[in-house]
Amino acid sequence: MDITLKDFLSILKKNSLFIIICTFAGLAAAFSIAKFAIRPTYVSTVKLYVYTKEASTRPSNDYDNLNNLNYAQKIVNTYIEMLRTNSFYKLVKDNSSLDYSIDELKDMIKFEVLNDTEVFQVSVSSHKPEDSKQIADSITSLAPKTINSIMESAKLKVVDSPSFSTEPSSPHVYLDAIVGLLIGLIISVIISLMREMLDIRIRDEEDIASHYNIPILGSIPAFETNSERRIVFQRKEDKK
Repeated sequence: MDITLKDFLSILKKNSLFIIICTFAGLAAAFSIAKFAIRPTYVSTVKLYVYTKEASTRPSNDYDNLNNLNYAQKIVNTYIEMLRTNSFYKLVKDNSSLDYSIDELKDMIKFEVLNDTEVFQVSVSSHKPEDSKQIADSITSLAPKTINSIMESAKLKVVDSPSFSTEPSSPHVYLDAIVGLLIGLIISVIISLMREMLDIRIRDEEDIASHYNIPILGSIPAFETNSERRIVFQRKEDKK
């Protein structure tokens, strides 16, 4: 069944009430879930710079400078793996004095290299902003000592200290509400189109022409039966 733009607009108009109800239902559902069902998450981040003696030596030319930069970039991933050990997570757990297990800390702490540089970022996510800040502070104090104890030639310098997050990073209540509205709108339009396409009932000449592609030679007009006339006549008498 081919649907023209005129048919599409006619279907939307015919099902306008259903579409409006579904659209606002999606908006209300998404807003309620994001506002009341999902616990907010707070993130505290710290940025650390990988400092090495090899990279700090004055390069004699551009080639040496590039080698030092590549060396520092490659070793960043090595240092991150050193901090992803159970022993480091245990140090963080003991230092922060918070009731989180090592496995929970692994899920809460995320390491990320920034744009192939010598700087990497540590993000701590939790449902309490003070917990995120406290764990991030522990990482800030423990990470440089841990790296230096393993490799004396390398050091970590704090580029950006962790801050206290006052606004949750997720959920995004209003954005989720808009997404719910759009989902409700799309689903209601699809259902309206499917109902129209699956409806094979013949109501008038246009339905016959569109379904069977045959010409209409004539039609029988609707006549009033005697009972209908009697009812109309009786109503007129009552009005008098």
